[in-house]
Amino acid sequence: MNREISLKWFLIVLGVLVVIEIVVLFLLAKSDDLPGYSSEYCPEAICNEDASLCYAYDLDSEGNTIIVWRGSCRTE
Repeated sequence: MNREISLKWFLIVLGVLVVIEIVVLFLLAKSDDLPGYSSEYCPEAICNEDASLCYAYDLDSEGNTIIVWRGSCRTE
């Protein structure tokens, strides 16, 4: 079964996919709202050298250490 796809329909579908990708990128990458960043937890978080991976810890009711937040404290 060999079916050919016209160039016109291929470009239309490709164009729609590109527009969807651009919209998703703008929704995910807002410059004023960095994903994973929390001004509440970053001052007390424990981070790696470049602050790209941080954890905030707390104790539960039984005294066990739990992770209350995981994210990035980069301010790029």
